[in-house]
Amino acid sequence: MKTLSKFVSMLFVLFSIILSSSTSVLAAEYDSEAVYDMNIGGTQNFVLEDSKGKEIYITILENSLQTRALENKSYSISLTAPLSWTAGYNVVIRNNLISSVNSPHYKCYTGKISSAALKKDSSKQATLRFTHTVLGISTRGGVRTNIADNKLKVSRL
Repeated sequence: MKTLSKFVSMLFVLFSIILSSSTSVLAAEYDSEAVYDMNIGGTQNFVLEDSKGKEIYITILENSLQTRALENKSYSISLTAPLSWTAGYNVVIRNNLISSVNSPHYKCYTGKISSAALKKDSSKQATLRFTHTVLGISTRGGVRTNIADNKLKVSRL
């Protein structure tokens, strides 16, 4: 019985990959990002469409242990690609710049994730990159955060 359910699951994933490959032309034309207003703060949830027309969920949470001063705050970033993976990290903001990033995390629902690396690209950008492999097909993925004008902008790679 387990073998049958694994087989059905693999067929579903393979069928999903085949269907999604027909919309790959949109990847260069579609730019989707969540814009978190740090002046409002708290937890803000976003439902967006990725470049393949699939829903993604982004949650940005202001960590409560930090001071209320805008110059010194920590945020938890999380992006979920349903039936694929959830990934994220913490970003520390000081004086409207990214001071540091830490605590990368990911959970894979289908396939596996490897080569995960979190990097502060600059004082305005941080990126978590990884390789997601399903049925032997590897794709690069990740989560990127930019800061500008007291707003965090989070997108899927």
